Amino acid sequence: MKIFGVVATLLLCACMASAGSSPAVSFTSVNTNFTNGTWSLGWQFTTNAAVDVTALGFYDAGLTGGSQGLAGCVGCGQVGIYNSTGTLLVTGLVTTLGTLVGDFYYVNVPLTLLAPGQTYFVVAETGNAQYTWNPNGFSANPDINFVKDAYVFSPVLAFPTSSSGVTGWFGANFLFNPVATPEPSSLMMMGSGLALMGPWLRRRLTRS
Repeated sequence: MKIFGVVATLLLCACMASAGSSPAVSFTSVNTNFTNGTWSLGWQFTTNAAVDVTALGFYDAGLTGGSQGLAGCVGCGQVGIYNSTGTLLVTGLVTTLGTLVGDFYYVNVPLTLLAPGQTYFVVAETGNAQYTWNPNGFSANPDINFVKDAYVFSPVLAFPTSSSGVTGWFGANFLFNPVATPEPSSLMMMGSGLALMGPWLRRRLTRS
Protein backbone atom coordinates (compact mmCIF):
# COMPACT_ATOMS: atom_id res chain seq x y z
CA MET A 1 0.00 0.00 0.00
CA LYS A 2 2.93 2.34 0.66
CA ILE A 3 4.12 1.90 -2.92
CA PHE A 4 0.62 2.66 -4.19
CA GLY A 5 0.55 5.86 -2.12
CA VAL A 6 3.89 7.02 -3.49
CA VAL A 7 2.80 6.41 -7.08
CA ALA A 8 -0.50 8.20 -6.53
CA THR A 9 1.38 11.19 -5.15
CA LEU A 10 3.71 11.24 -8.14
CA LEU A 11 0.78 11.12 -10.53
CA LEU A 12 -0.93 13.97 -8.73
CA CYS A 13 2.18 16.15 -8.64
CA ALA A 14 2.94 15.55 -12.33
CA CYS A 15 -0.57 16.51 -13.44
CA MET A 16 -1.13 19.61 -11.29
CA ALA A 17 -1.63 22.90 -13.15
CA SER A 18 0.82 25.67 -12.46
CA ALA A 19 0.18 28.99 -10.66
CA GLY A 20 -3.11 30.86 -10.25
CA SER A 21 -5.61 32.04 -12.81
CA SER A 22 -4.68 34.94 -15.08
CA PRO A 23 -6.85 37.34 -17.13
CA ALA A 24 -6.89 36.68 -20.86
CA VAL A 25 -6.62 40.40 -21.66
CA SER A 26 -6.07 43.55 -19.61
CA PHE A 27 -5.87 47.32 -20.12
CA THR A 28 -4.91 50.39 -18.10
CA SER A 29 -7.80 52.78 -18.86
CA VAL A 30 -10.72 53.43 -21.22
CA ASN A 31 -11.59 56.29 -23.58
CA THR A 32 -15.36 56.07 -23.40
CA ASN A 33 -18.37 54.16 -22.07
CA PHE A 34 -21.40 53.86 -24.33
CA THR A 35 -24.64 51.98 -24.94
CA ASN A 36 -26.96 51.84 -27.95
CA GLY A 37 -29.04 48.70 -27.61
CA THR A 38 -28.60 45.10 -26.54
CA TRP A 39 -25.58 43.33 -27.99
CA SER A 40 -23.49 40.22 -27.60
CA LEU A 41 -20.07 41.85 -27.60
CA GLY A 42 -16.63 40.32 -27.39
CA TRP A 43 -13.61 39.24 -29.32
CA GLN A 44 -12.03 36.40 -31.25
CA PHE A 45 -8.82 34.72 -30.13
CA THR A 46 -6.62 31.72 -30.77
CA THR A 47 -4.78 29.64 -28.18
CA ASN A 48 -0.99 29.39 -28.23
CA ALA A 49 -1.11 26.65 -25.57
CA ALA A 50 -3.72 24.47 -23.89
CA VAL A 51 -5.52 26.41 -21.15
CA ASP A 52 -8.18 25.68 -18.55
CA VAL A 53 -10.81 28.41 -18.26
CA THR A 54 -11.71 28.90 -14.58
CA ALA A 55 -13.93 32.02 -14.60
CA LEU A 56 -15.82 34.31 -16.98
CA GLY A 57 -15.69 38.10 -16.67
CA PHE A 58 -17.92 41.09 -17.45
CA TYR A 59 -16.66 44.67 -17.81
CA ASP A 60 -18.20 47.09 -15.29
CA ALA A 61 -18.43 50.61 -16.74
CA GLY A 62 -19.38 51.90 -13.29
CA LEU A 63 -15.78 51.36 -12.22
CA THR A 64 -14.44 53.69 -14.95
CA GLY A 65 -16.85 56.62 -14.64
CA GLY A 66 -19.76 55.22 -16.62
CA SER A 67 -23.38 55.93 -15.71
CA GLN A 68 -24.62 52.32 -16.02
CA GLY A 69 -22.37 49.49 -14.92
CA LEU A 70 -23.06 45.94 -13.89
CA ALA A 71 -24.94 46.91 -10.73
CA GLY A 72 -28.64 47.30 -11.48
CA CYS A 73 -28.39 46.73 -15.22
CA VAL A 74 -31.14 44.79 -17.02
CA GLY A 75 -30.48 41.76 -19.23
CA CYS A 76 -26.72 42.01 -18.77
CA GLY A 77 -23.90 39.85 -17.40
CA GLN A 78 -24.26 36.56 -19.29
CA VAL A 79 -20.83 35.58 -20.68
CA GLY A 80 -19.86 32.59 -22.80
CA ILE A 81 -17.06 31.07 -24.86
CA TYR A 82 -17.85 29.62 -28.28
CA ASN A 83 -15.69 27.51 -30.57
CA SER A 84 -15.19 28.42 -34.23
CA THR A 85 -18.31 26.51 -35.34
CA GLY A 86 -20.59 28.35 -32.93
CA THR A 87 -20.88 25.72 -30.20
CA LEU A 88 -21.22 27.25 -26.74
CA LEU A 89 -18.55 25.59 -24.58
CA VAL A 90 -19.14 27.30 -21.23
CA THR A 91 -21.34 30.09 -19.89
CA GLY A 92 -21.96 31.93 -16.64
CA LEU A 93 -23.91 34.89 -15.25
CA VAL A 94 -21.62 37.55 -13.79
CA THR A 95 -22.81 39.87 -11.02
CA THR A 96 -21.15 42.33 -8.64
CA LEU A 97 -21.05 39.51 -6.09
CA GLY A 98 -18.27 37.95 -8.15
CA THR A 99 -14.52 38.42 -7.88
CA LEU A 100 -13.22 41.80 -9.03
CA VAL A 101 -10.01 41.80 -11.09
CA GLY A 102 -9.17 45.09 -12.78
CA ASP A 103 -12.35 46.49 -14.34
CA PHE A 104 -14.06 43.08 -14.61
CA TYR A 105 -16.19 41.05 -12.24
CA TYR A 106 -15.80 37.26 -12.60
CA VAL A 107 -17.93 34.23 -11.88
CA ASN A 108 -16.35 30.78 -11.44
CA VAL A 109 -17.32 28.15 -14.02
CA PRO A 110 -16.56 24.43 -14.40
CA LEU A 111 -12.98 23.92 -15.57
CA THR A 112 -13.14 24.16 -19.38
CA LEU A 113 -10.23 23.03 -21.55
CA LEU A 114 -9.36 25.08 -24.64
CA ALA A 115 -7.06 23.16 -26.97
CA PRO A 116 -3.94 24.79 -28.43
CA GLY A 117 -3.97 26.24 -31.93
CA GLN A 118 -7.76 26.63 -32.07
CA THR A 119 -10.07 29.62 -32.65
CA TYR A 120 -12.57 30.74 -30.01
CA PHE A 121 -14.88 33.65 -29.23
CA VAL A 122 -15.61 35.12 -25.80
CA VAL A 123 -18.81 37.16 -25.69
CA ALA A 124 -20.88 39.08 -23.12
CA GLU A 125 -24.52 40.11 -23.30
CA THR A 126 -24.71 43.85 -22.55
CA GLY A 127 -28.41 44.39 -21.84
CA ASN A 128 -28.56 48.09 -20.96
CA ALA A 129 -25.08 48.20 -19.40
CA GLN A 130 -22.48 50.46 -20.97
CA TYR A 131 -19.52 48.93 -22.79
CA THR A 132 -16.17 50.13 -24.10
CA TRP A 133 -13.69 49.46 -26.91
CA ASN A 134 -10.17 50.46 -28.01
CA PRO A 135 -8.96 50.67 -24.37
CA ASN A 136 -5.59 52.16 -23.48
CA GLY A 137 -2.64 49.95 -22.55
CA PHE A 138 -4.30 46.87 -24.01
CA SER A 139 -2.38 43.57 -23.74
CA ALA A 140 -3.16 39.89 -24.17
CA ASN A 141 -1.76 37.03 -22.11
CA PRO A 142 1.08 35.23 -23.98
CA ASP A 143 -0.89 31.96 -23.94
CA ILE A 144 -3.54 33.45 -26.23
CA ASN A 145 -3.52 35.57 -29.38
CA PHE A 146 -6.10 38.37 -29.72
CA VAL A 147 -7.44 38.28 -33.29
CA LYS A 148 -10.24 40.87 -33.62
CA ASP A 149 -13.46 42.18 -32.16
CA ALA A 150 -16.69 40.22 -32.59
CA TYR A 151 -20.35 41.11 -32.05
CA VAL A 152 -23.97 40.50 -32.97
CA PHE A 153 -27.13 42.46 -32.17
CA SER A 154 -29.15 40.23 -29.83
CA PRO A 155 -31.21 40.49 -26.61
CA VAL A 156 -29.69 37.21 -25.38
CA LEU A 157 -26.21 35.72 -25.48
CA ALA A 158 -25.45 34.68 -29.07
CA PHE A 159 -22.58 33.66 -31.33
CA PRO A 160 -20.97 36.78 -32.86
CA THR A 161 -21.10 37.08 -36.64
CA SER A 162 -19.64 40.55 -37.30
CA SER A 163 -16.44 42.51 -36.76
CA SER A 164 -15.64 46.20 -37.14
CA GLY A 165 -11.88 46.49 -36.67
CA VAL A 166 -11.75 47.89 -33.14
CA THR A 167 -9.64 46.46 -30.31
CA GLY A 168 -12.32 44.28 -28.77
CA TRP A 169 -15.72 44.98 -27.23
CA PHE A 170 -15.81 44.90 -23.44
CA GLY A 171 -17.93 43.11 -22.71
CA ALA A 172 -16.19 39.93 -22.02
CA ASN A 173 -13.04 38.49 -20.48
CA PHE A 174 -11.99 35.25 -18.80
CA LEU A 175 -9.53 33.83 -16.29
CA PHE A 176 -7.51 30.72 -17.02
CA ASN A 177 -4.70 28.44 -15.91
CA PRO A 178 -2.12 27.11 -18.36
CA VAL A 179 -2.30 23.33 -18.63
CA ALA A 180 0.90 21.94 -17.13
CA THR A 181 2.94 19.43 -19.14
CA PRO A 182 4.79 16.86 -16.99
CA GLU A 183 8.57 17.28 -17.04
CA PRO A 184 10.61 14.33 -18.44
CA SER A 185 11.93 13.66 -14.92
CA SER A 186 8.35 13.43 -13.62
CA LEU A 187 7.45 10.99 -16.37
CA MET A 188 10.49 8.85 -15.47
CA MET A 189 9.42 8.78 -11.80
CA MET A 190 5.90 7.83 -12.80
CA GLY A 191 7.21 5.00 -14.97
CA SER A 192 9.47 3.74 -12.18
CA GLY A 193 6.61 3.84 -9.69
CA LEU A 194 4.31 1.90 -12.01
CA ALA A 195 7.07 -0.68 -12.57
CA LEU A 196 7.42 -1.14 -8.80
CA MET A 197 3.68 -1.66 -8.52
CA GLY A 198 3.78 -4.63 -10.91
CA PRO A 199 4.89 -7.33 -8.40
CA TRP A 200 2.56 -5.93 -5.71
CA LEU A 201 -0.44 -6.06 -8.04
CA ARG A 202 0.43 -9.62 -9.12
CA ARG A 203 0.60 -10.76 -5.47
CA ARG A 204 -2.76 -9.14 -4.73
CA LEU A 205 -4.34 -10.83 -7.74
CA THR A 206 -2.84 -14.21 -6.77
CA ARG A 207 -4.22 -13.94 -3.21
CA SER A 208 -7.64 -13.07 -4.63
